[in-house]
Amino acid sequence: MSVKFQYTPSAYKAGKTYTAIPNVDAADLSISRASSATRINEDGLIEVMGDNVPRMDYTDGGCPVLLAEQQAENLIEYSNSPTSPNWENNGTATVTLDTDISPDGSVNASTVSGATGVSFRTNNINVNLSGFNNNDDVCSSVWLKSKGATNVRLIQRSDDGNLVFQDFNITNDWARYYTTRNVGLFTNTQFLIGGSDGDFLFYEAQTEIGIKPSSNIPTNGATAIRLSDDSIQTGDISQYIDSSNFTLEFTAKFSYLNDYISVSNGDGANSVRIFGETNTVFRANYLSNNVNNNESFITVLSVFDWHDFKLVFSNNVLDLFVDGVAATTNILNTEPRNFTFSQLSLSTPPFGSFRGQIKSIKIS
Repeated sequence: MSVKFQYTPSAYKAGKTYTAIPNVDAADLSISRASSATRINEDGLIEVMGDNVPRMDYTDGGCPVLLAEQQAENLIEYSNSPTSPNWENNGTATVTLDTDISPDGSVNASTVSGATGVSFRTNNINVNLSGFNNNDDVCSSVWLKSKGATNVRLIQRSDDGNLVFQDFNITNDWARYYTTRNVGLFTNTQFLIGGSDGDFLFYEAQTEIGIKPSSNIPTNGATAIRLSDDSIQTGDISQYIDSSNFTLEFTAKFSYLNDYISVSNGDGANSVRIFGETNTVFRANYLSNNVNNNESFITVLSVFDWHDFKLVFSNNVLDLFVDGVAATTNILNTEPRNFTFSQLSLSTPPFGSFRGQIKSIKIS
């Protein structure tokens, strides 16, 4: 079958990222995000993108990917000012601001000297947020670069005095390091940096809810929120989809379970979709009037790695392939389809948006 729809992250403007095939407005992917957000640009620098602007991210080098993230808040009030009121010097460290070029290309990285012990730290950060629970994690991260040092220690300390720490070997290249702990029963945490055998450069610390750091959220005197990337979908592309026989292929990296990529009639009741069900299982299904007519399951090492997906829909039967391997479990309960597929969504209405990265999508 010939390719009727093809998206590769490239051209964009506020609220939209353009599709190559077909070259019509309805095929372009819309996107909304009511806040600014950062990305790694083609020069390898951290760049702030305005409200609703899609993020073509070059973190891994090479070709860009479309980056979509959930809402996150940096709980450190002065993310790039470790001499500010939000930070305490608890040891022998000396911090000199704005000495070197940082990952954003500006001279706003700080030099840290003499950080041999638990040298400097944030004040207590309240993590007892609305909707927060004991099964969540808190991640603290910072960009570091050696200026003579070969190692550094990152620590999270809760209000009961318990520590979680990790030692890192740092190099002459900027890299982002992080440590994560489960919330447990504490309501406050501190992010501590020290244990170094020499000088190093510091840039943009972040403490947020989650297992891994999200894109940088700069702060300067107050916590800051990056809102989620939402409503990533085409318009009506029914004329480019054969509703009886089509193939959806894409390369993606999911960041969360139960996030969908789907072809539908514009709602969640009638769709072909795929999502990560567990850390090692992808599930694809065909819904008709909210009835599961066809489900396929496949086991992978991790649903959070990059994968190549292929969903073949033919005669109301859905087949799933991941990285060229066919799903081994298929459950069929097929009934006639009484709707037309008309929209590609990085989500399944009315559920939340997909969060992760996209390299390419095509429908044939």
